[in-house]
Amino acid sequence: MTKSELIALISSKQPHFDIKDVALAINNIVQTLTETLASYNRIEKSECRIQP
Repeated sequence: MTKSELIALISSKQPHFDIKDVALAINNIVQTLTETLASYNRIEKSECRIQP
């Protein structure tokens, strides 16, 4: 799944959020993940589900 696909999916499931706000949130998350990995730190996945 690409970033734009994820943004579109979340926007379609949560129509009360503006797509620009969803994009900003996703971009911030990806940036944080990138910076964490670049500094050789771990990222742990916890259970996360997008509810309809």
